[in-house]
Amino acid sequence: MQTNESASRSSLSSMIGENQEIFSLVWLDISPSDDTHDSIDVQQQLRSIINHLIIFQDTEECEQYITSASKEDRLVFIINEKYALKMIKNIYDIRQIISFYIHSTDDNQDYQWTSQYKKIKSIKSDINELISNIKVDHAKQRKLEEPIPINVFDANQSIDRLVSNANTEFLHSQLLIHFLLHIELTNEQITENKKELMELCKRIYHDNSNQLKILNEFEHNYVSSNALWWYTFDSFLYQLLNKSLNSINIDLLYLLQFFICELTQQLEKDQSSSIVRVYRGYVLSNDELELFKESTGKYISINTFFSAYIRRNDALDYLNNYEHDINHAKKVLFKIDIDPRLLHIKPLANITIHSQATHEEVLFSLGSIFRVNDIHRGKNEPYVVTLILCSDDTHQLKPVFDYIKHQFDENSINLLSFGNALKRTGKLDEAEKCYQRLLHDSTYNKIFISRSYHHLGRIAERKGDYDASLECLYKSLEVKLEIMKPNDPSIAQSYNCIGIAYQQQGNLEKALDAFNKALSSFRSYS
Repeated sequence: MQTNESASRSSLSSMIGENQEIFSLVWLDISPSDDTHDSIDVQQQLRSIINHLIIFQDTEECEQYITSASKEDRLVFIINEKYALKMIKNIYDIRQIISFYIHSTDDNQDYQWTSQYKKIKSIKSDINELISNIKVDHAKQRKLEEPIPINVFDANQSIDRLVSNANTEFLHSQLLIHFLLHIELTNEQITENKKELMELCKRIYHDNSNQLKILNEFEHNYVSSNALWWYTFDSFLYQLLNKSLNSINIDLLYLLQFFICELTQQLEKDQSSSIVRVYRGYVLSNDELELFKESTGKYISINTFFSAYIRRNDALDYLNNYEHDINHAKKVLFKIDIDPRLLHIKPLANITIHSQATHEEVLFSLGSIFRVNDIHRGKNEPYVVTLILCSDDTHQLKPVFDYIKHQFDENSINLLSFGNALKRTGKLDEAEKCYQRLLHDSTYNKIFISRSYHHLGRIAERKGDYDASLECLYKSLEVKLEIMKPNDPSIAQSYNCIGIAYQQQGNLEKALDAFNKALSSFRSYS
């Protein structure tokens, strides 16, 4: 475990090689006579559609990469014809793969075997035609195949922060959303976060000339009043925000916090009181659909910004014109009912005037809560899932929001208080990232620094990493001795925790010495 600001820097640096978007292009090209994948022009064309392109020339490495994909990833797969049948058989059932494209040598060859694999979208010998097909299909995939990050709340279950169940996960998601929407950063912090975000993005998109141009435009011309326009624009910003909310990337969400707040504020400003029903189409796996069925009568939080169409036919157009494998996934139409009289709902607004879309769209704010009212299906029609937008004041949800209010002093929502809230609810990895991020932020004073080191030390102790624990605890003590009186009880606390870490490590002599120092410090205070 790293224990200083380098930990936060290294966690951001590690993002460079990882995909920070939902969609990836995976290309397996192992034909010795075909070097199409080496073409810079071909790679740039593909990256203009999906930024993250990874090329394999070894089947085992490729398969290992695919099987290790996280649940929120969506993969578009390109393969040359010689190895297509064997490879597709091996990986076809993996949920994360949404489509296959076969680069052939002869368009007139018989590919009858492909008819049983509905995820195969195109077979072309001309790579430019194949790329063109990928581009057209991806416009639909972005609307229908993106994962929906949800948490379920069952009013019949208790909320126990010490027991892992659906309700505690719902609670964790609401803690994160509350933090992102209510932390008040200084102008200095926001400026530093924007600078770090731009540096990170330039490294992520260094091979993507289109996105680099957009990055430059954002860096020099972004203003908060254009947040909705930037969200609806096909750019790095939407992709990064969507992925970081799906994967709960604390570091990246902290850098994007200014944009999340400004986007929410613009939704509040444009809040609509006349919209009563909207629609959204999705393609869900059988397991994902089953989760919604099991959630009938329960509450769900959609933990991202969520768009929908005002007209039913606009949502159906995407669904009806999209081919999918009916054995692995189902078409779903979300019908969302809204009571405009409700108070204390997350904001929603008609965003049509801010977007380049031809259809009327509504955007729901991050963390909007719905009750799953009904799921049914007509003959030869998609499943219809009826959701009802709920207020945060809904009686059954009151214990959740009461708990959150008790976690934070509304005047002091910061990385330390959020880390402490996560730590209390057992989310040690996420809490650790908050404390490390705080150490990287030069605007926090030495009291915050000493407390962050202290909490990092206690987390490392709970994980059994006693060397890291002692390193952090001693750093915390060093800061305390610099800024506090020698008899401050916090110093006694540090010595006591150091003693516990040594005791757990089996170093009883040093443990006894630390306990004696704690006792001496406590007596001098008394």
